[in-house]
Amino acid sequence: MVMDLYGLFVENVAGGFWAAVLLLAVVMFIILILGNVSPYSAIWFEYMFLLAMAIGYGNALVSVTMSIIIISIFLFQLKAFMDRGSGAG
Repeated sequence: MVMDLYGLFVENVAGGFWAAVLLLAVVMFIILILGNVSPYSAIWFEYMFLLAMAIGYGNALVSVTMSIIIISIFLFQLKAFMDRGSGAG
């Protein structure tokens, strides 16, 4: 019998969907760090990856919580950018 990638990676290697997601996130983080991406950017890539996986899996509690955190951090950064201004004047 030919095994598909889902059966091989998720069921046999990782043992479950969320374990496979975390394993992929760790591998992706290592690749990003070795590719000279800043740790701050790598963590945001990981956060967006986990959000996409939570939305795709249908886990509303995780996806809503992560979305609220992302939007609030974006708004705080936007406010900080507006407070800095252009410096001209």
